[in-house]
Amino acid sequence: MTTREQFITRFVLIAILSVLAARGTAATTDDDFFNKRINQIVKLEATPLTAAVLKEVFAPKFYSITVELPDLSTTAVFARIGDDIFPLVQPTTNQDMPDLPKYFKSSFQLDSDNDAKSLQQALMVLYLCAKDNPSVMTIRHTGNDWTFIYDRFFENYSGFIFTTDDKGTIIAAKYSLQIAK
Repeated sequence: MTTREQFITRFVLIAILSVLAARGTAATTDDDFFNKRINQIVKLEATPLTAAVLKEVFAPKFYSITVELPDLSTTAVFARIGDDIFPLVQPTTNQDMPDLPKYFKSSFQLDSDNDAKSLQQALMVLYLCAKDNPSVMTIRHTGNDWTFIYDRFFENYSGFIFTTDDKGTIIAAKYSLQIAK
């Protein structure tokens, strides 16, 4: 994740927490005054992501949360698990994604082409990088590794790589910019 994306993600989280904390409080100090009026400066909109394929593949509910300031707007995807929310990291470089497997439904098994197509569609809903280049989108399967290619990156491809156990349960996820042609 780039420094700018880290800043935006942190900003979004702080803005969300500030707005939530400011609701219903009395303005008794300068900090309270600011916190009480933060929603006059920061506009926050949460929109549920309702694609049926998400319910097929993932356990949490997902939301697109937009934060608007007078001169800046950003959107991030969050997973709701119980009473907690977690940002969904948008990959930008080669990186392991250790939190992603915990979001899959326990009943979801990646062990057929149909399962792979469902996962491919779900990733397209949640991840910006999964929408880059439909002309190169493909799925590769070798043993317990499933590769979901979404774009070209110089002489290679980029996309998600999932490793499953022998039953098809996803046990590891990563994003790569170095998938060989």
